[in-house]
Amino acid sequence: MELVNTNEILQKLLYCLQNKKPISLVRYGDGEAIILNGYKDVESLKAVYKRQFGFTPNLDEIDSIRMNLISAYQNCDIIGSPLGKKVKDGDQSFWARSLEILKLEAGLDVLNTDKINVSIDIHSHFLDKDYYNTLMINTKTINYISCRDLDEQLKRRYPNRVINRFLISPEAKFSTNTTGQKHYPDQFLAIEKWMDRAINCEGALCLVGAGVVGKIYCNWFRDRGGVAMDVGSIMDSWSGYQTRGVDRGMNVIDLTHKL
Repeated sequence: MELVNTNEILQKLLYCLQNKKPISLVRYGDGEAIILNGYKDVESLKAVYKRQFGFTPNLDEIDSIRMNLISAYQNCDIIGSPLGKKVKDGDQSFWARSLEILKLEAGLDVLNTDKINVSIDIHSHFLDKDYYNTLMINTKTINYISCRDLDEQLKRRYPNRVINRFLISPEAKFSTNTTGQKHYPDQFLAIEKWMDRAINCEGALCLVGAGVVGKIYCNWFRDRGGVAMDVGSIMDSWSGYQTRGVDRGMNVIDLTHKL
């Protein structure tokens, strides 16, 4: 199975925005593979949660997060995965085994599915090609979930748009900022109520940068009529921070893509 190219995905999302057709795009990588793999590698599991939260959730929360992640991939419309990535013989990293784990733990084989398959790097490709700008000028409402407050920048660049934001606690490894609440379960439980009571999702562009816990948010937006995309660390780039790549780190400034 071949990956659908980036421009085709842009055109599909534009069509969905213009015709109010709900859709969700969720990405899957090695961090998510570790979560799905569960207690088979406890140390790796703890490391992911420490990076995300700064602590390890209790066992019930770990199980709940895993089940929500499975639901996110089973029920999304477009999945961004390492399909097509070259893997060296003998590589037993989670990156190399991610598709195998997805098939085993979520019952989802990206080689045999009716989902649209795209590169896990599609969020970066959209940034490089300025496709997010194309999406934003073709919508009246932008809803987003992030640890970065982008309201001022978005309102300045896209006037006359309705901007709705749910601010979550940041990934502990890359920011010292905090909302005072835990992303999971506190904010996680509040986000569905926010979607139902405070905002309109129908025909809206809905962007999610919320780590492994937040993959399910794309489907929640879609189920309420939104055109939802998991953009991950792009929110950091728009805020002027570098949280990916060899030079990433705690509050590292990079203004290349700052809005």
